[in-house]
Amino acid sequence: MSSGSSGEDPEAPALGVEVLDRALDGVAIARRSDHVIVYANPALKALLGAGSKRLDAAISELSQEGLTEAVELAHPDLGAIRLIVVPRGTGRLAERAWRRDIRREMARARRRSWPLAVAAVALDAGGGTQPAANAWSTALRGEDSLTPHEAGVYLVVLPDCPLDAAERVAARIRDATPAPASASIGLAAWTPEEQLESLVSRALDALAKAQADGGNRTAVAPVSGASEA
Repeated sequence: MSSGSSGEDPEAPALGVEVLDRALDGVAIARRSDHVIVYANPALKALLGAGSKRLDAAISELSQEGLTEAVELAHPDLGAIRLIVVPRGTGRLAERAWRRDIRREMARARRRSWPLAVAAVALDAGGGTQPAANAWSTALRGEDSLTPHEAGVYLVVLPDCPLDAAERVAARIRDATPAPASASIGLAAWTPEEQLESLVSRALDALAKAQADGGNRTAVAPVSGASEA
């Protein structure tokens, strides 16, 4: 995670990390008065499966919409900090992350007339989802994004990526899956008339087909016509 200009270790116990994780009935993060995240507990990191910039954007969005509780505190080492508590047991953060990424890339694809693909990825059996997601991220291009969709399923957004290139990315993701686990992938290529929900649904249906066919493979969704979200 990002730290402030003083160079402190974001994993250091200065904020009472263990105490926060145990005592708060929610996912807690601490921010400086300059809005730089200096700590995010493991639950929030796992929920978003994202780096510090995306985490910062998601929390800013929730804060602006009044979906969090915030307390201003004075820390002896860090100075003024803002403690934001996001309730546990909600999929809002993860859902917002993948929706935001897909909507952004659909808009860019329309403006620039370039291809867009979405992949739904899940472990077949064994292994841990978060370590696998960390490994999958190493197989992606710099412009791609990987975000959790629902329990055990991640969505990969592949901008400016035709289907044949998306299949190559999917092969790299499967190769990167930590042994002895394997992964199944469903791929869907977006068409300009298609809405977000249809695109995601087709990727998830293709994932289900890959799993039903025995797993450890990639399935490609049939091309869709216009659909409603």
